[in-house]
Amino acid sequence: MKRTALLTLACALLTAALPPARVRAGPFDGTWSLTPAFTTTCTAGNVAVDVTVGRVFTKQVGTDSLEITSDVAVTGQGMTHLDVFALRLHINPSAGKFTFAGPVKGTVRREGFSGSLAGRLRVGGGFVARDSIRARVRTTLTMTVTTPGGVSSGLCAPVDTTLIATRSAE
Repeated sequence: MKRTALLTLACALLTAALPPARVRAGPFDGTWSLTPAFTTTCTAGNVAVDVTVGRVFTKQVGTDSLEITSDVAVTGQGMTHLDVFALRLHINPSAGKFTFAGPVKGTVRREGFSGSLAGRLRVGGGFVARDSIRARVRTTLTMTVTTPGGVSSGLCAPVDTTLIATRSAE
């Protein structure tokens, strides 16, 4: 009995001392810097803000699904609001090509102010090299803002541009 307890304790100590297994990133997983950064200006009433995405994170989450998570900065009105936005795209892994077309929505709140963006996003692109993505991005977005003065609605400048993403980490 003592010997079994000693072996169990030794195995437990060895197991606890082993470093955790490293999960290997897939070929489509990474952290990417955008050039140029995705930027649009949105105006509703007397409120104007810039919406900017300068970095994205990719992860293949299924055989034909790629998740892109973005750091989104909304600046203007004396504030900077950072948010994270996730988008699931269809990917053809053998060709390294991905597409998305559909609705998007986001909100921002601070004391005395709330705003929302809604509209359509179209993305089509692909991995052109191990550390490079090329994608065409098109948006049509509207903005609604609620302030102590009331509710205003407006538009964001439409975006139709090609972005290059460079892998900065896996």
